Amino acid sequence: MIFSTLDKNIEVTTVIIGSGIAAGTLAQKFYDQKKDFIIIEAGEFKGDSPSVSYKNIGLDFGVRSTTRIQIGGTSNLWHGV
Repeated sequence: MIFSTLDKNIEVTTVIIGSGIAAGTLAQKFYDQKKDFIIIEAGEFKGDSPSVSYKNIGLDFGVRSTTRIQIGGTSNLWHGV
């Protein structure tokens, strides 16, 4: 079940923040074990969310950003590889 906004209380034992490769793998394990969980993702289905931004506070190495705020996370930059 997908909610674009959460307008009711949901009780679960586990919350997964983000929806990238690791989150998807973890969610599959919880699903297989019939455990309750919810995935919270700030982004949208296509492209970065206009309502969420991020800032790199580390050293600037002149490398393009490899962060995506959307369903599937940074794996969307890898074209499914």
